[in-house]
Amino acid sequence: MQALHLRGIDIVRAMGYPPKHTFAATDRLRYVLCSPVLGLDGSYIDAYYDASEFLIEVFSLLQIDPETYQLSLKQIVQNLP
Repeated sequence: MQALHLRGIDIVRAMGYPPKHTFAATDRLRYVLCSPVLGLDGSYIDAYYDASEFLIEVFSLLQIDPETYQLSLKQIVQNLP
């Protein structure tokens, strides 16, 4: 995020969240980035993205190649209780 000079609010706006939901979406982004399972446990949901869709969109906006993270995401999901 820092290398691209993006703030959390910039990311959630680019994800299509409406203005009245940007605070909650920014909170979700912060939660996901700090979560050891990247929020894939479904503990933080909203009406716009499920857990995996949210991550995929964030990674896309951060210009992270899907091949870089897909295996890791699958492993995280497989290890969830």
